[in-house]
Amino acid sequence: MRKGCLPVVAALIALSMLESARVVHGTQLRLHAKNDRGEAIHLTTAELLPVRWNEMSDPIRLELDDEQLVLELDEAWLRSRWPHRLADMEGVYLYLEADGYASIRSEKFLWLGAHGPPYGPRVTQTQIAFPNGSRVVVREGQKAEMELTLRKPIRRSLRLVDDRAKPVQGVRVASFMFWSASNHCGILSGAKPLGEGTSDQDGRVTVADGDFEYAFSLDLLGRHYALKDTGSFSFTNREDADEFFVTRLRAPEMTVRLHRLRTAPLNLRVWKDGKPVGDETLSGRPAPCPCGGGCVAWLATSDDDGWIRISDFYPEQWSGVFFGDEDEPLWEVDPEKLPPGSVVRVDLKSNPASQPTPKEGAAER
Repeated sequence: MRKGCLPVVAALIALSMLESARVVHGTQLRLHAKNDRGEAIHLTTAELLPVRWNEMSDPIRLELDDEQLVLELDEAWLRSRWPHRLADMEGVYLYLEADGYASIRSEKFLWLGAHGPPYGPRVTQTQIAFPNGSRVVVREGQKAEMELTLRKPIRRSLRLVDDRAKPVQGVRVASFMFWSASNHCGILSGAKPLGEGTSDQDGRVTVADGDFEYAFSLDLLGRHYALKDTGSFSFTNREDADEFFVTRLRAPEMTVRLHRLRTAPLNLRVWKDGKPVGDETLSGRPAPCPCGGGCVAWLATSDDDGWIRISDFYPEQWSGVFFGDEDEPLWEVDPEKLPPGSVVRVDLKSNPASQPTPKEGAAER
């Protein structure tokens, strides 16, 4: 670079820094909630729901002024209430409640003064949009007005059915208003509890109504079911033995298809140094498992004659079963590759080994 260019580059960098440090006051949104007859509604709850990578997202409670919300969108206002760098913010939602009306959550938007994900140009205008089509663009330094129509709630439910479209009774379902699972493990990190219920004889469970994304957590592991057609949901995962999925409810009732895990007896005979050995622990990795590890569960311990017999074993429930340490197993196999109904000979070695070949998992003769 020629010497004459250096002052120009330095000046541009300085201007960029000044722009980033620029603080504009007076940006404001006045939001008026109305019903479908155009009558004013008194809001009871207003919260900002920030999203930051790999962190739990706590709501920021907003003060209400009679029937309207006055939202200060200044950078300095948020900095005084959110103890993190704006550069780390992936976005924020606005969530509203009013007695007798369906709650509503905006789509994700960028706060004025933030830099966008990740570390983009400074945001000088933003759009706040809601699922019912209401939206407003707010520019830095501007005072904007918005009317938002809330609707009366309707009855909503999930209907759980199995592979044969038969109702699945007795599954515990917890429902949440969802806003974030932005973390390495993909677990719920931003979710407002809405209630719990258990599916009835028709497979139905009633859920709260709202105009937002839902997260539904289903206690399936103990019932030996798994979510089916997970690609139809915007997000799915398992946390603490529950499976959850994220979706919007477009109709009064949504059908959720579950797959019944097949059962097959597991019969292992454990050998070491040429003879059956007892007190050897068989462990398993649940499938799926967040973060790719850390989900090991005890399955069984061999008796004095080296036997492990599990009559109600569910191969699809496990991505692998093993003896020894999780990181350096003495023996490991995908349970779906084991010969069904046969006795499998397990030869433990004194040194850790990689996953066994089919011969190592072969039936004992």
